[in-house]
Amino acid sequence: ILLVSAGLLVRSLTRLFAIAPGFDPASVVTLQVQLSGPRFRADSARNRFFDEALAQVRAVPGVVAAAFTSQLPLSGDLNDTYGVTVESSDDPSGRQGDPALRYAVQPDYFAVMKVPLQHGRLLDERDRSGAPPAALVSASFARHEFPGADPIGRRFRFGPMEDRWLTVVGVVGDVKQTSLAAGEEPAVYVAAAQWMWADPARWLVVRGRGDPALLTAPLK
Repeated sequence: ILLVSAGLLVRSLTRLFAIAPGFDPASVVTLQVQLSGPRFRADSARNRFFDEALAQVRAVPGVVAAAFTSQLPLSGDLNDTYGVTVESSDDPSGRQGDPALRYAVQPDYFAVMKVPLQHGRLLDERDRSGAPPAALVSASFARHEFPGADPIGRRFRFGPMEDRWLTVVGVVGDVKQTSLAAGEEPAVYVAAAQWMWADPARWLVVRGRGDPALLTAPLK
């Protein structure tokens, strides 16, 4: 019985490890950075801190690319999920879509995690504060909300950004959020500079050369 159980467990693990997570974790280091206290009450102070920190991280020898994100894939976190309203010619107020995960990221996030671009463009310096709100959507989001249609240029409202339309500028691959065994949850990626508030806690993701463990001390 023990041998059979062990064999089944090994086979199940082999199947799980064969599942693509949607990103490449090799040579990637992640650290969570949390801001607190009166010094960082203002969004401008938070954004300035993360911008300056990222500039210093990119200067560390061995760093290939780095970015901040509001959450990580495969973290199991489904709390950062918001409602979706899709622009519709049949209903001026929009069609209610399914909720989606929010990733507030800096543009280099996709270079670090190697989440593939399938269609359109990635977020870049054009997607700054004050510019027309742009968004990337996951492949599962595009299939479900815009079936049989090109999602590029389509608009939707998202969570607290209910007073403005986000325009889809690109479609990226699905990533696993809860586990390798679970399906893909629809996701929306917005530029951190365009979100309604500056997240006080963010994940730093860094892709390095060689052994990523060697970067831990200098990154801290």
